[in-house]
Amino acid sequence: MNLIEELYYGAVCPSTKIKIQSPAYHKAMNNLSQNEELLSNLLEGKEKKLFLDIMNDYTTTQGELTVAHFVAGFRLGAGLMAEVSPAEIEPYLREQEGLTTSAPVAPVIALCGRRWGRIGS
Repeated sequence: MNLIEELYYGAVCPSTKIKIQSPAYHKAMNNLSQNEELLSNLLEGKEKKLFLDIMNDYTTTQGELTVAHFVAGFRLGAGLMAEVSPAEIEPYLREQEGLTTSAPVAPVIALCGRRWGRIGS
């Protein structure tokens, strides 16, 4: 199965591989969680519903923003790849993979090869 098929069938899920190491992020998430719980316990009735609605809307907007950033980054990466010819990227990929054969080194070579002609031909 190629990478596109793996992505389609759900075998590749980039968001599950994200591991944020920033201490500032973890501190902020901890504070957010504690303060949300404290405030939720202090509020009642309409005020509590309003607070929970605000938190739900914030979560929704952050999720949508994350998707938009992913799409923008993916498009930028694809655009950058489209500007790099296989002849320019192949030596770098071969070095990274430690390859010495003339076989295509990555799906990106095949993808770029459609635009600029097949490598080695």
